[in-house]
Amino acid sequence: MFIFKLPKINRITAIYFITLFFLYRFVSLPDIFFIIAIFCYVIIPAYGSIKICSNFYVDAVCSILDKTAVVLTFNLANSEIDPTKLLKLLGESGVKVMFFVTRQYVEVNPEWVKMIHERGHILGNHYFYNSKKFGFDRPSELVLNLDETSKMISNITKDVVVFFRPPFGITNPFVKKAIKRLDLSVIGWQIKVTQKKLEKERSIDKIIRKIKGGEIILVDLSDSVGFENIHTFIKELSQRNISFRLLD
Repeated sequence: MFIFKLPKINRITAIYFITLFFLYRFVSLPDIFFIIAIFCYVIIPAYGSIKICSNFYVDAVCSILDKTAVVLTFNLANSEIDPTKLLKLLGESGVKVMFFVTRQYVEVNPEWVKMIHERGHILGNHYFYNSKKFGFDRPSELVLNLDETSKMISNITKDVVVFFRPPFGITNPFVKKAIKRLDLSVIGWQIKVTQKKLEKERSIDKIIRKIKGGEIILVDLSDSVGFENIHTFIKELSQRNISFRLLD
């Protein structure tokens, strides 16, 4: 039956709706019962779609068990972002990180992708493009674009791509089917560092103090988060004896 192909929360609320329908024929029910059902059927799945660490549709890795370390990650979607200075900083600090790259970025900057790999960092799949329209792509498009992006990265690194970060952390049942078919592990984040957040907190130190260990951290290179802030970030955590590691 169609109902059993729905996500668990939708199956539960669909059964709830059917139960209400039959009960309504015999007794008068308050509107709150129907409001709750609509909330569960619409709002909760929508929240689960945009909150990658909710694990609503896919099991995303957002933290590690080692509380003495963190995983530092960067997304590379804007083809104009030159990682040379960042790679130099990471090399001087002895820090290995994860870069999630789009196919568009790889196509324009294969030499930079090769440089990242040669410096010992991990490269992951960030889809064909970084757009919120990603959530509306058909299953066939998802599989095709994910597969082509992974192959393009592998052609440069000679390694199999095993990690995937959805654009904007968006997931849905189609994404679940695609990553299962391609055997990709979804990587989320617990803490995201952006220029907007830096302006809100007024200091990167406030963000650093929130880190307890075990978090996967995303630093957004698409805006003006400066390398000085990244250097401070690495230095402060190192002084707190929090190391940086890669995912297995």
